[in-house]
Parts: sequence; structure tokens; C-alpha cells
Amino acid sequence: MRSRLQAVHVVERLEGMFPRAVRTAAALKAVLRATRSFDYPAFTEPKILLDASGAEPVIELDGDCLISWVAHMSHSSRARMELLEDAVLRSLAHSEVIAPATLVRAHIEAAAWAAYAYEELLKVAETGSWNRLKRLLPKMLYGTAIAREAKRLPPEHRDPFWIEPTSVMNAIDALDRFFAVTTGLPGGTLRVLYASLSDYAHPAIRGVRHLLDPTVETLEGWNITYSCDEHATAAEADFILKSLLTSIRFGHGAALLMRLGTLEEDGTEITYLKPHESDELEIKRHIIFGELPDDA
Repeated sequence: MRSRLQAVHVVERLEGMFPRAVRTAAALKAVLRATRSFDYPAFTEPKILLDASGAEPVIELDGDCLISWVAHMSHSSRARMELLEDAVLRSLAHSEVIAPATLVRAHIEAAAWAAYAYEELLKVAETGSWNRLKRLLPKMLYGTAIAREAKRLPPEHRDPFWIEPTSVMNAIDALDRFFAVTTGLPGGTLRVLYASLSDYAHPAIRGVRHLLDPTVETLEGWNITYSCDEHATAAEADFILKSLLTSIRFGHGAALLMRLGTLEEDGTEITYLKPHESDELEIKRHIIFGELPDDA
């Protein structure tokens, strides 16, 4: 069985490889222990009525449906992040750069999905209106990227219930707002970080600068040699680890906070109550801002 705390041991290896990143590594070990102390409790998913007859699919909302959706959004985001964290750390421990940087970008997307769902729940808590979620919930729960390409497939290979997901950039914006509100820092910080990591995921030259070597300079230019032999520098490792640490803190923070809210159903009226102030404070202390528990 996979040990969820194996990642902590990999971070200890990275401390030896990259002494410059020792403070980041210490914070990572603490937050990994904190996030992985939470389990994935089972939940019931009811049969749900999806109306796809209009321009946009809508869903019939009730308490059971919403409880299931919250659990799906929280658990799926956390599980995806946790597995990506393992992969990032293993790859960096092999002194790789492109793969772990690309995977941190994917981690930010998973973190953003959790922040997006949590933000929508907070809007419901403030307004009492579920109308937006009736259309957004199907996109977040059942959406698939292949829906955008359905017209390119033969009719017999299309599924009428394919739903286009909401744009990931909507989620990145939600994560950025969550970061800004929580820290009091200016907005745009995580969008910039996401853009920086995108150079490693996309075929931009900036993402492979460490693979080229201008071996000879002449009056006309340079002789360039490319290699796939990566050796992460201390600066690259520190950037990857700091980026991962930020994404873990705010992604897991949002995913856990949404679970700590309360759904109440009274006849036909459903209410979402924000997490209790004490619960919110604990998540912020031990995960988002990285304070160690008293008994740690």
C-alpha cells in the first residue's frame, strides 16, 4: 500500500541535494504532514436529474446532490494534488526540471478547481441563490474536454451528454482571489506564477533554456548545442519547491474549507453556512500559513 507520507522522506533527500532550499523544504514537510492527516471519508452519490434540453445543461439541486458535489470537488482536488506532489518531488529528486515544473503547473490547476468551488459556495452563503450553480455544477462535475471536439467525431461516436467544462482560467482567477483575500496581498500573484510555469509546459523556448549551451560565439552568432541531460540548479529547485508549497497551501486549504461548511435543507429551501470561524482559523494556521500544531 502506498504510504501517503513517503513524500516527506523525498523532501528530506532534496534538503541534502539543495541546501539553499532548506527553509522551503522544512515548510513543505510540515504542510505535507498536515494535509495528509486528513482522510477521504466515503459519501453517497444520489441519482441526479440532468436536463440537457436547453442551451446549457442544468441540474436539479437538493441537499443530497449538493453534499455529493462538495465531496467530489474536495476529494478529487485533494487526491489529484497529492499524487502530483509525489510526482513533482520524485522528479526533482532526479535533478529534473521540465517535468516537475510542468507538474506544479498542473497542481495549480487542481488547486484552482478547489478554490473555484469554494468561492461559489461562499457566494451562495452570502446571497442564498443557487441559480448559478445549477448551470456550473454540471460543468464542474461532468464536464469533459472532449465535448469541445465532438463535432470532429463521427455522429455515432458522440455522446449527447458530453458537457463542456468551465474554463480553467476562471478557476485560476478564483484561486488568485482566494490568495489575495487570505493574505491581503495584491491580486494577480498566482496568475503570474501560473504563467511562469506555463513556459515549461508549453513549447516556448524559455522553458528549455537550461537544455541549450552556446558553445562557441563568433562575429555572426553562436553555435548552439542542445542536450536532454538535466541537472537542476539550486535556483531552479527553490523555484519549483516554493511554487509547489504555495499551491499546496491554498489548494488544500480551499478543498478542506469547503468540506467544513454546512448544508441545511428545510423543505424546498437549501442553505450553505460558511465554515465555523474556529475551523477556518485552524486550516489557516496549520495549512495556509504553515504553523505547526502544538503537539508537533
